[in-house]
Amino acid sequence: MDEELAGRATKTLGVGDLPLEGKKSVMDFQSNNTSSRDIQESDLPIEGEGDQRMIVASDNKKTTKKKRCLIITLVVMLLILIGVCVGVVVTLSGGKDKSGDSEKFTAASGNGDSITMNDGSSGTVDDLIDSGGSSPKPPSPFPARNPTPVPITRTKVEDVKDYVISRQISKREDLTRDGSPQDLAAMFMAEDVYPLPDETTFYNDTIFWTERYVATVFYYSMGGKSWTNEFNFLTPNMTTCQWGQTYMRPSGLFRVGIGCTRNFRIGDITLDQNNLVGSLPAELGFLSEIRYFSIISNSVSGTFPDRLKYWRKLIIFDAYANSLSGEIPEWIANWSTIRSIRLSSNELSGTLPPGMKNLTEVSFMFLDDNLFEGSLDNLGNCRKLTSLYLEDNDFEQKVDSNFLPNLNLLLRFDVSDNELTGEVPVHLFSGGLLDVLDIHGNQLTSFPDTIPKGNRSLGFLALQFNPLEGAFPTNTISNMVDLDHLDLTSTSLTGTMPIELGTLTKLNYLFLADTAFISGTIPDDYENLNFLMDLSLKHADRIGPIPAWFGSFQKMILLDLDDNQLSGTIPSVLGNMTRLNFLMLHRNILLGTVPQELGNLQRMQYLFLDHNDLTGDISSLCSGDPKKHRITSDCAAPSNEIICTCCAVCCDDEEESKDCNIHHENDYFAGLEPQWSTTFSRLDYSTGGIVYEFVDFNITD
Repeated sequence: MDEELAGRATKTLGVGDLPLEGKKSVMDFQSNNTSSRDIQESDLPIEGEGDQRMIVASDNKKTTKKKRCLIITLVVMLLILIGVCVGVVVTLSGGKDKSGDSEKFTAASGNGDSITMNDGSSGTVDDLIDSGGSSPKPPSPFPARNPTPVPITRTKVEDVKDYVISRQISKREDLTRDGSPQDLAAMFMAEDVYPLPDETTFYNDTIFWTERYVATVFYYSMGGKSWTNEFNFLTPNMTTCQWGQTYMRPSGLFRVGIGCTRNFRIGDITLDQNNLVGSLPAELGFLSEIRYFSIISNSVSGTFPDRLKYWRKLIIFDAYANSLSGEIPEWIANWSTIRSIRLSSNELSGTLPPGMKNLTEVSFMFLDDNLFEGSLDNLGNCRKLTSLYLEDNDFEQKVDSNFLPNLNLLLRFDVSDNELTGEVPVHLFSGGLLDVLDIHGNQLTSFPDTIPKGNRSLGFLALQFNPLEGAFPTNTISNMVDLDHLDLTSTSLTGTMPIELGTLTKLNYLFLADTAFISGTIPDDYENLNFLMDLSLKHADRIGPIPAWFGSFQKMILLDLDDNQLSGTIPSVLGNMTRLNFLMLHRNILLGTVPQELGNLQRMQYLFLDHNDLTGDISSLCSGDPKKHRITSDCAAPSNEIICTCCAVCCDDEEESKDCNIHHENDYFAGLEPQWSTTFSRLDYSTGGIVYEFVDFNITD
C-alpha cells in the first residue's frame, strides 16, 4: 500500500485521505514526489541518427530532384523532433530537482523581537529564515510563477468550488450561500498566487493548497476582519506557514497565529484573546497534523464539529472562556494522544462520554464552570491525570472508597460545588502526591475515622459547606503535617474544637467559622500557628478573652472573631500585627476603651468594633481614604459610646439604624471561594456580594 501511494503523484485530497490508524500520514510521502510520468529510454533521441541520414542524402548524387526534396523535408522534421525531445528532457530534469524536499524547516515567521543575524546585523526571526541562516528557508511549495495575483473571474471561483465539493472538503450548500465563510474563501483562493491543483499537481502541493483553503475558511468563520490582530492571515505573497508572528520570550520563541511542522504542514493554531467570534468550521478536520489548538478568552460558540475526530495527533486543546455548547462527543476517544484539555467556562452539558476512557495520556483536564452532570466513572482510566478541575457543574455520584481509585498521580483535584454525596475521599491521600483537594459545596455527610498515612504532600483541604457530621478525626490529624490550608466553615462537625490543629504548624489559612463545636475558649495550642495569615472563628461559640499571643502573629492579614461571646478588653498588643488588613471584633461583649495602639495598623481596611461595650475616642484611627478604610462602631446617638469622626457605619446597642442592619445582613465571610492554580491565594473578601481587594497581599517585608 505504501509503495502504491508513493508513486501516485496525481492523487488529490478527500475525506478518505484523512489519516486513519494503521495508515501512514501524508507526511510520510513528502520526500517521494515524482512527476506523473517518468522518462523512458525510448523518449531520448538516438545518438548520431540525424548525421547518418544527412550523409546518405549528400552521397546519393544520382537521385532525382523529387527525392532530394523529400529527404530534405525528412531531415528538417527529424531535427525539429530532436529539439523537442531535448527540451522535454531538460524540463523533466528540472521537475525532479524541485521535488526533493529533504531540507528541514520549522515555520517561525512574523514580526517578532529583534535578533542578531549571521552577518552581525539585527533583524527579526523572519529575516533569519529568509536570509538562509541557521533555520533553512523552505522551498516554495508550488511551481515558480509570477507572484502577481491573476485577475479574478467567476469561472475561477466556480473551479475552486467544484474542486472542494468534489473532494468533500466543504459542503455544496455552504459554498452556494453568498457571503458564507466558504464562499469568501473560494473567492480568495481563486485570485491567490497558488494555483488550483489538477492532474499534474504533486501530492504534497495538493495538501498545501487544501490547508491554505481551510485556514482561510477558519479566518472568515471566526470574523477575521474584526480580530484584534490578524497575524498576516490572507496575505497573498506569504505562505500559509507565514500567517502568524513569532515573539521572543525569556523561555524562547513563542508562536501566535499559524505555526507549521518541519514539513510545512499546519501544526498549531494559537489565537488567544483575539476577538474571535463564530463557530468552528468542519473544514478544520482536514488539518490532520495539528498538535496545538488554543483559542482562550474569545467568543467562539456552537458545538464540536464531527470532523475534529481526525485530529489524531492533538496534544493540547484549550478553549477556556468561550461559549461552546452541546455535549462532549463520543469520538473524543480519537484524541488518544492528548495531554491537556481545557474546556473551562463554557456552556457544555450532558454526561462525560465513555470515549473519555481512551484518554490514557492526558495529564491536565479542566472541565470546570460548565453544565455537566452524571457520574465521573468514565475518567477512571485516565491514570496519568495530575490536575483535574471539575468544579461548578452538576455531577452526581456517591463518594466512597471506590471513587476514582486509579488516579494515583493526582496533584490537584477540585470537584467543588457539585452534587456529590457520601464521605470525604481520604483514600485519595494514600497516593502520596495529592497537594490540593477542594470538595467544598457538595452534600458529603461523613469524615472517615482515620486519615491514611503515606501523604506528606497534602497542602490544601477545603471541606466547607458540606453537611459533615460527627467528630473531626483528631487522632490521625498528624498525618497531614504539611497542611497549609484547612477550611471547615459551615459544617456540622461536633465535639470540642480540635486542639490537635495546633500541631499543624505550617498552616497559613484556618477557617472554622459557623461550626457546631462545643462552646469553649480559643485553644491556647493555636499559639504555635504563628505562620497564620487568615484565621476565621466567626460564629464558633467562643468565650473568654482574646488571647494576647495574637500579638506575635506578624504574618496575619485577617483575624475574624465576629459573633461570639468573647469578653474582657481588646489587647493592646494587637497593634503589633502590622500586616493586618481585616480585624472583625463586632458582636461580642468586649468592654473598656479601644487601645490607641490600633493606630499602628496602617494597612487596615476594615475595623469592625460595633455591638460591644467599648468606649473612647477612636478618631486617631481615622487616616487615609475613608472609602478604603471602613470602620464601624457604636457611635450612634443617643448612647454615643464611641466618638468616631470617620466611621462608615454608626450603630447603637439599643436602637438599630438602617445602615447598621444592612451592615449585619451582609455577613462577612473569609475564604468562601478560594482561588488557586498551583498554590492558594485569596485576593478578595466577600461582603454579601460586594468584593473588596486586599492591599499589598503578596508583600514580603
